[in-house]
Amino acid sequence: MKPISLKIDLDGSWLSDLAEDVNEIAGAHHRVKDGRFVFPAAVAEGFAEVIHVEPGLSLCTLDLMMQTDLVLMITSRSPHTVNFRYNIGSFNSDEIVGPEFYGTTGSNLRSLLVYKSGVVTWLCARKGSYFNYLLVVMTEEWMRANIGEMVMPDSKHFMQRNIQEQFYLYQDIDMPIYTAARQIPEVRSISYDCRAIAYKGIILQLISLSWDRIISQFRETGRINIADKEKMVAYMERIFADLSKPLPAVEKLAAEIFMSKSKFNQLFKKIYQKNVYEYYSQIRMHKAMALLKSGRFSVAEVAHEISYMNHGHFSKAFSKYYGMLPKDCIPRTRNFRIRRNSASGGILRMPEG
Repeated sequence: MKPISLKIDLDGSWLSDLAEDVNEIAGAHHRVKDGRFVFPAAVAEGFAEVIHVEPGLSLCTLDLMMQTDLVLMITSRSPHTVNFRYNIGSFNSDEIVGPEFYGTTGSNLRSLLVYKSGVVTWLCARKGSYFNYLLVVMTEEWMRANIGEMVMPDSKHFMQRNIQEQFYLYQDIDMPIYTAARQIPEVRSISYDCRAIAYKGIILQLISLSWDRIISQFRETGRINIADKEKMVAYMERIFADLSKPLPAVEKLAAEIFMSKSKFNQLFKKIYQKNVYEYYSQIRMHKAMALLKSGRFSVAEVAHEISYMNHGHFSKAFSKYYGMLPKDCIPRTRNFRIRRNSASGGILRMPEG
């Protein structure tokens, strides 16, 4: 199945694009009405919606129980928008952003701050998956006028950073953020004339709480040289993007970014809260679980994708980490064709049909 491309924008034109693609899949003729597109039952139970709050600010929601396989490729249409995306209950689906790859469980809630249109989020669902996302879309002008210049821990303004590169930050959602996000559906129950101010109030609360979480994450790393941090993160993202290749020795990793082994180890632990081998093991296991649950790969293929040459060793490590065998995580029905990337030799994550 080809992925559906959603270029999120303020005016909501992406919703019409979504409707056209979904109708083509289902052979249906559902229309966007009052900013909401109700999915054909053959594809999903639920809807996608755009709420125009005021100039420069809109809300987008996805609330879908999937009845078939679906892959969404989400980007921003404008390079001058800032997006906060909240997963507020999705489960049995996969989310991929850069080197970040994880399966939703309904409890591992996260939000994603995206700045720059080139950042791509992949949302991959299968029958029985649930998408529950809230997207806050704002222009830089709206942000400056209503929030001001957000300042990073290094005293640089948020919108003045990463001018020439894609930029995104992940954070775990805590209970105050989750509680605020869950207020959004309740706004429809109040008078229409009061909805815009209610939506705006909730959004300001969400952004305030989210930004506090982001700043806290930076503070938790201690006093870190920003240039060193950016250099390490950029380099390690490239390493972790292809887990089918074994992790190089720490000495080699450090040498590639002109650091001593001791400095590399200290900086890595401050940034990732684990040593390099612990973190590498964790993301391998997370990716393995997501691939297994997708139903697209055998245990041996998953082992290869995370650089285990012996799938018996992989099964032992997986069982130690999760307390279950890899084969027990594969759905009984596997209805995806496997296609290999001829350039890299790796298995592509996206299903095709």
